[in-house]
Amino acid sequence: MMLRVISVLRKSINSVTPFQQRSFSIQNVEEVRIPVPCGTIAAKWWGPKDVRPIVSVHGWQDNSGSFDRLIPLLPDHMSFLAIDLPGHGLSSRYPAGTAYHTLDYVTLLESIRQRFNWDQMSLLGHSRGAVINFAYSAIFPNKVNLNVALDPIKPHIAYPTKVALTLARRIPKLLEADAYNTQGTEPPSYTYGELIEHLYIGSGKSVSKEAASCLLKRNITESKLHPGKFYFTRDNRLKYLFQAGLGWSPEVCLELAKRLTMPHLCFKINRSDDWLYHGEPFYRTYFELVAGGNPNFEGHFLDGTHHVHLCEPEKHRSFSVQNMIAPPKVEEVRIPVPCGTIAAKWWGPKDVRPIVSVHGWQDNSGTFDRLIPLLPDHMSFLAIDLPGHGLSSRYPTGMAYHTVDIVTLLESIRKWYNWDQMSLMGHSRGAVINFAYSAIFPEKVNLNVAIDPIKPFIGNPAEVATRIATMIPKFLQADAYSTQGTEPPSNTYEELIDRLHIGTDKSVSREAAPYLLKRNMAESKLHPGKYYFTRDNRLKHLFQVGLGWSPEVCLELAKRLTMPHLCFKMNRSDDWIYYGGDFYQEYFELVGSGNPNFEGHFLDGPHHVHLSEPEKVAPMIGRFLDKHWKKLPTSVLVGEVS
Repeated sequence: MMLRVISVLRKSINSVTPFQQRSFSIQNVEEVRIPVPCGTIAAKWWGPKDVRPIVSVHGWQDNSGSFDRLIPLLPDHMSFLAIDLPGHGLSSRYPAGTAYHTLDYVTLLESIRQRFNWDQMSLLGHSRGAVINFAYSAIFPNKVNLNVALDPIKPHIAYPTKVALTLARRIPKLLEADAYNTQGTEPPSYTYGELIEHLYIGSGKSVSKEAASCLLKRNITESKLHPGKFYFTRDNRLKYLFQAGLGWSPEVCLELAKRLTMPHLCFKINRSDDWLYHGEPFYRTYFELVAGGNPNFEGHFLDGTHHVHLCEPEKHRSFSVQNMIAPPKVEEVRIPVPCGTIAAKWWGPKDVRPIVSVHGWQDNSGTFDRLIPLLPDHMSFLAIDLPGHGLSSRYPTGMAYHTVDIVTLLESIRKWYNWDQMSLMGHSRGAVINFAYSAIFPEKVNLNVAIDPIKPFIGNPAEVATRIATMIPKFLQADAYSTQGTEPPSNTYEELIDRLHIGTDKSVSREAAPYLLKRNMAESKLHPGKYYFTRDNRLKHLFQVGLGWSPEVCLELAKRLTMPHLCFKMNRSDDWIYYGGDFYQEYFELVGSGNPNFEGHFLDGPHHVHLSEPEKVAPMIGRFLDKHWKKLPTSVLVGEVS
């Protein structure tokens, strides 16, 4: 973890803040007092005083000692200002009758910036401190030049149905704690060993007994009534109203996340207990959203405790790689096939035969970018770009994209790798292609996962001739256009996102759209700052004719699906383009009657559920794969085809 912190801090601070090379030791720390409107902030200034420091904000009921074991491991030419928040450590408390609200702490940061007359701030935060920094960075993005977040808590009000009851319990306790503060009565006292145990157990064993002293030395005082014992000095009011947090909904927080355009590094610890540090599903969405609009963002899920920066500050090689955005376990490969070259992304171990993942119409392998990281990490996945899509070759001039040709393509891929069988996963048209391959070559498929397949037949027989008569001239026009070398119409990036979002009837969310766009667009040479779609325009025509098989033929083929088979049909797929609910009811019953390893589900969600709402299907897919997937070696190593 620390190597990534060091890398981001070094790159960002060097580019914006002048400094002199000066080493400092752990003793080169100075206590400072900062006057602010709410009183006085106690802080520790690490490093050179002539360098603008990275403001470091601790978590709930902690203090600046939270960073005592981390900062000495960071570059010694940088400076750090580790503050005690109001009510914590050696800082002033808030006045009687008030509570500690996150937005008040955001105001505090702005007071500190103004006090030092900085144009910008660099921020490092843990837990609640990371949430405070998040809010400040979103509100004042131009005033923040970098933001490092260490296991932030979930930054919203939690469960709407529980807010009133929670506040009804806590407000009386807050008033009781407030009254207790004014009495001047000494709090309960303990031996130093008991305080360490209290902190260890109270943090869910997140603060180790060895590290506890870093927090205790600014958070306790010796009892006058019981010599040799100590009591906590933090404001007891901190216990109440805290979890109401910002009061913002997840939707508001995600909108704010779009404003984090500065270099941003965020770690979410996967052993943070749900009861206090919950939020992994939120942060998966957060990572994907910020990464979509911020090239200087890094988001990692890391194994460790909530206070990993305090208890294991040297830890840096235990990333849960499968959960990272753009993880290094993904490798671009090129597969030679008779029609040209197939571009693909190989996820996971290279010595394991992958699950071949086939995207839908006019999409690309990026459609699986948010699903595959949620699936078992000991498995491999080969997400391909179909011909004419993504980074793969187009078909020759005069040729259309027929589903049966793609079935032939799958067989070419199987032969190239010399696999006896294939494992398949597909979405939409990709699921139909896999269905056809599985029915034609059932002995060559050992499992098949289908995510909202379209209805795999030609439609109303009376309309076939007129439909084809309409499409052929359009196809020829698109074919001729592709040979001219003329640049297609271009749009701004935001306009492309809107086109993809609206064009899929909002099935591809705006947050998920960048995962498809990054393999499906190029910057205009004629209009700098604008982009155009790179997929083959011929794909629009003749596609809906599909296989040309009737429902009766498709149902006969379905009987041949004897391998383990999981199929999801989404009930928010619009009939006009993603039709097929009635057909799939019959399909489920037919396949289920002859295949004991079949699972068919109707689910609530959009057609691109695996991309826009992957958490809805990932657990079921994971369980299915755990049950039926077998580890088999791949015959060709990834490096041989890359």
